[in-house]
Amino acid sequence: MIYILFLKGINVGGRHKIKMAELCDHLREIGYSRVESYIQSGNLLLSSKGRQAGQKAIEKNLEEEISEFAGFSVPAFLISASDYAGILESFPFGPGHPDETGNRTFFTLIKNMDSAGIGQELSEKLEKFVSPGEKLVYSAKGLWLFCPDGYGKTRLNNSQIEKKLACSATTRNLKTLKKMAQLAREAEA
Repeated sequence: MIYILFLKGINVGGRHKIKMAELCDHLREIGYSRVESYIQSGNLLLSSKGRQAGQKAIEKNLEEEISEFAGFSVPAFLISASDYAGILESFPFGPGHPDETGNRTFFTLIKNMDSAGIGQELSEKLEKFVSPGEKLVYSAKGLWLFCPDGYGKTRLNNSQIEKKLACSATTRNLKTLKKMAQLAREAEA
């Protein structure tokens, strides 16, 4: 089965450095196949062919293996290619969306989203951090956020989401999301 793996906080701001080529080699050595990375910020595609464990067990194994490899804790977010396609299909901003490059539209994956409190409670915790012009939309796997002034200017960043929801989260821009979907389609072909 093909999976998308996002690692939280890797190679950002000069901290938690991991060479993606070396990590890909390590993952191949421990039995994963079709391992490929996109840019240096912890975006990976891999296959778990031959592994019979469920997705949560694979995610936990990857988190432990990568943390041991890196020498520091690395939260991992594993999504099957089919579930990942569903995230992109849930894109809420429509075909006339003003962010053609995908650098101002973001998706935040929330680990254990079911326990994060979907609905009114979630809305109340986060809506007050949405600045004028920004758009926040909830989905089954996380949050879509459009930041017309860029992610660096929003008050609703990944740290704020984690703090308010008491969860682990990781955020990627739409450009990265689309590239990972393309890699998954190519791997499945």
